[in-house]
Amino acid sequence: MDFFSQEDRLTDVTEYLEDLRAQDDRSCVIMIAARLEFLLRQAIEKRLLEGRSKRKDGIDRLPFAGCISWCLRLGLIHRTHADALDALRKLRNVAAHFDKPMALTDEEHQESIKLFSSPWNADCPGSRFHELYRVELTRSGSGERALFVVTASIFFVFFSPLAFITAKLSPLPVVRTVASAE
Repeated sequence: MDFFSQEDRLTDVTEYLEDLRAQDDRSCVIMIAARLEFLLRQAIEKRLLEGRSKRKDGIDRLPFAGCISWCLRLGLIHRTHADALDALRKLRNVAAHFDKPMALTDEEHQESIKLFSSPWNADCPGSRFHELYRVELTRSGSGERALFVVTASIFFVFFSPLAFITAKLSPLPVVRTVASAE
């Protein structure tokens, strides 16, 4: 069975959408960024060899931009995803570090939302979420918020395997050569 067609993946997304619906736009942006940052950090951690503590490696202190960069450099995400996540990171910084009111419908955020959603067009697996977008649009009344939340949901579904399914790599066993007695 295809991992992404499993019902429990969509159930996870639906439950998270319920949590997001109760939030204002600022909180929604911060929550989505935090969850995606967590998934990227977990994906990096899954690829580290055993034996060094996370604290010494600094994975727990790696900023969102660093997580994006490392995942791209490790080949875990595509450049398109990295650019989209960087747009989310910038939007999150606006939400977290400025004290003026914020709404996803603000004109200044339109380019970030467009770039964030760019990896999931009608020709990719994310097109399965068009119905979810329609439902979210009806509930939120805002095309920008619906697009933003559904895009985040797609990222959650597609990035979860990176963080939770792929096993850590193991170091190669030490091969000892025995000098041949001649």
